Amino acid sequence: MRGLEDSVAVITGGASGIGRASAKRLAAEGATVVVTDIDEKGGEETVAAIETDGGSADFHSLDVRDYEQFGTLLEATVDRYGGLNVVFNNAGIGEDASFSDTTPEHRDEMIDVNMKGVWNGCHAAYPLLAADGGGSIINTSSMAGWMPAPISTYAMTKAAVLHFTRSIAHELGRDGVRVNAICPGTIDTAMTQQWYSKEELSAMASRSALSRLGEPDEIASVVAFLASDDASYITGRGFKIDGGFV
Repeated sequence: MRGLEDSVAVITGGASGIGRASAKRLAAEGATVVVTDIDEKGGEETVAAIETDGGSADFHSLDVRDYEQFGTLLEATVDRYGGLNVVFNNAGIGEDASFSDTTPEHRDEMIDVNMKGVWNGCHAAYPLLAADGGGSIINTSSMAGWMPAPISTYAMTKAAVLHFTRSIAHELGRDGVRVNAICPGTIDTAMTQQWYSKEELSAMASRSALSRLGEPDEIASVVAFLASDDASYITGRGFKIDGGFV
């Protein structure tokens, strides 16, 4: 895809699932990828997989809830690699309890990671991207951000990410910074398998027009497109990647 060769991308939540698949895809397209996560072992494994395939990557531990840490990491990335082109705010946590069983502590944790983490990444990245002539920010929302789902607190945070993405795109566009969101459906990741039983996953797959779950690589393809110059006139949009879920 155009414009990814020799670009610099930072990915949060890159230790597994969609984050790992996206890091590998961007590296395969020629980007230098800075993989971040609180899971250091998983993050290092992502970097090792990229390097085995001939790509360029580095890992840094990052808690997206920490604004100062986020900003320091991005500034260090610019200092080391000479610029910043793509930021993929993908880190997130889920919900495996009903609304009545969700504690205020877990509510706050989801808000801090899923919402504030995205805000932190966008706010810290904006001046650096603008100084480099623009770039692409991609935020991970969810189909639960589009439609009602029995994971209400999680859905609340992902709906917020989607609307924030649409809104901030209008502010950042004047500096050439594009902001889009991906809204995955049910994707076959370790986190999904942790949330749901095999029977529940089978039922979800049956609601897809394609009658199956999505794969992380299929999400990574959209991330790479949005990061690239092939999406140069696309901003403020949320992309449903759900296999035709009904």
